[in-house]
Amino acid sequence: MKKQKKIIHIGLALIFVCFGYFQANSSSGPIEEKNFGKIKYLTGGVGSDEREELKSMAMGYNLKLIFAKKNGNYLAGIGVAIYDSEGGLIFDATSEGPWFFVKMPAGKYKISSTYADYTITKNVKIDLKSKRIFFHF
Repeated sequence: MKKQKKIIHIGLALIFVCFGYFQANSSSGPIEEKNFGKIKYLTGGVGSDEREELKSMAMGYNLKLIFAKKNGNYLAGIGVAIYDSEGGLIFDATSEGPWFFVKMPAGKYKISSTYADYTITKNVKIDLKSKRIFFHF
């Protein structure tokens, strides 16, 4: 009986140690600016803390994409492709959260976003004003 209790206590201790390890390592950490070629971008926004961090970093990004289901729930893991006016692919990445900021040169672009084998394509003209585009899947 004492041996069974000892085994149970050791098992519970291992569970708590493993749970603490996974909790500590599941944090995504600070958001970092990324590059696709010469195009800089930020992605994230899972949780209010990340959205606040993105807001503080977004100055100078002239294109904001927001991904959500039609019911309003935010989405992550969205494929983002941007094509120039001639149809050439100039940007390709995957969102890590519902917010996606891109620094784009002025011009006309086609943006395709893909979620669960469903693609939405929108045209955008980038000029001096920041653009915010919603993709509802």
